Amino acid sequence: MLTPDLWLTATSGWKVHRLDSPLDATESEVRTALQAVARNGDHVLIFCRVDTSAVGVCHQLLNSGFFPVDVGISLESRGRTVRHQLVHQVRHADSADRDEVVRIAESSFQFSRFHLDPGIPNDIADRIKRQWVESYFDGTRGDALYVACLKDR
Repeated sequence: MLTPDLWLTATSGWKVHRLDSPLDATESEVRTALQAVARNGDHVLIFCRVDTSAVGVCHQLLNSGFFPVDVGISLESRGRTVRHQLVHQVRHADSADRDEVVRIAESSFQFSRFHLDPGIPNDIADRIKRQWVESYFDGTRGDALYVACLKDR
């Protein structure tokens, strides 16, 4: 039911777990699993992703001590072309981008799930974002990273 997130644990210094399959568990099973993990450390983070149509599961998680921090959306295109004047360029990041992208990642986020969580200090949220980008450039996390440039910046 709970899967350790080893990368986030190492990065944050907290014990981090992902709650899997909340649809298959009762409220008391979820609460028992959360209590077992919480007994193992002072700083524990447990996260879960739930489809917005799963209102009952959301209610169950709220009753178990979870609270919403972040809402993600998915967008799709029907393949039509939009013509506009390009004032910026989007491209794959390369090693020459590392220092600037790391600086941006560490200092520019305000609305990530880590920054929005009132239980996570901003210095830890900033560190997570910085180390995620560093891990990408080190080849240990992520499949692609894009940079957007405006007037060669």
